[in-house]
Amino acid sequence: MDQQKIKRLIETYPEFFKDTGASWLECPDGWNDLIADLFEELNHYIRQSSCKPISVSQIKQKHGSLRIIYAGGDEESHAIIGKYCLKSLELCTVCGKPGDLVKGDEGERILCFDHKAVH
Repeated sequence: MDQQKIKRLIETYPEFFKDTGASWLECPDGWNDLIADLFEELNHYIRQSSCKPISVSQIKQKHGSLRIIYAGGDEESHAIIGKYCLKSLELCTVCGKPGDLVKGDEGERILCFDHKAVH
């Protein structure tokens, strides 16, 4: 995720990133929309409920899937985050198109048909 998109995410949803360190985001560009959608849905849910605040400390890719390290929230907010982590297993880490898990020299990641051929 490029620095401009990180900045926009923090500016749009500052309540999630108050105590976040400098190297907190290590996600591929293909998941930009997925991450934006996650925080939009999470923000909407929290504003409509009595959910405890959520503080995100890290967003990363691990074993081909999206991982969100956070504190707070409730059962429903945890389910929302889990849903997007599962969705990441279907989206190419390069472009965001549908893809499959690929194991290679660069570790595990999700790649679409086009990017499997390149990598």
